[in-house]
Amino acid sequence: MAALGVQSINWQKAFNRQAHHTDKFSSQELILRRGQNFQVLMIMNKGLGSNERLEFIVSTGPYPSESAMTKAVFPLSNGSSGGWSAVLQASNGNTLTISISSPASAPIGRYTMALQIFSQGGISSVKLGTFILLFNPWLNVDSVFMGIGAALTPVAGTQGAGTAAWRSSKIGKNLASAQSDMASAGSLLGPSTQRCGLWGFLPG
Repeated sequence: MAALGVQSINWQKAFNRQAHHTDKFSSQELILRRGQNFQVLMIMNKGLGSNERLEFIVSTGPYPSESAMTKAVFPLSNGSSGGWSAVLQASNGNTLTISISSPASAPIGRYTMALQIFSQGGISSVKLGTFILLFNPWLNVDSVFMGIGAALTPVAGTQGAGTAAWRSSKIGKNLASAQSDMASAGSLLGPSTQRCGLWGFLPG
């Protein structure tokens, strides 16, 4: 019997880019937001057997390491762990629908994704492709979350001035963090994408 292998992968770029507010970027690469799941379809050469398992590896930078959070190894499972995870959404014959999530603290960068296949015949690996991971200003646990609507809401009462000052300080800190991430993102996406609005705060 043939060993389990990957025939093709569908990154569902149009769907994922729209869901991640990156569909307006001029770059046609898969650009994603950290802390938010995205879906891929993997076409295997046969159905996944009970004695076979899949393990994903994502890495970024010249010297990826798990301790620096620039590398992660995680199995295909039935539930999310809060960090990097791959959850099997559906299995239809040889087609696997998989939801992949990254932590909100994941370093931004261009990532490579690979797959390890464990079966009775041994272990095989295949490179699946690459994607760009950016900050996520829509996610309240991301360090660059703006919360602009709430931050600008007038505050009534005796503590209004103090609360407003705290909110102003919070925005300042978030802007500083966002500017640092923007600089890194700019080097990834290039000048033409920056002209289209690197912040990407406005939904498509």
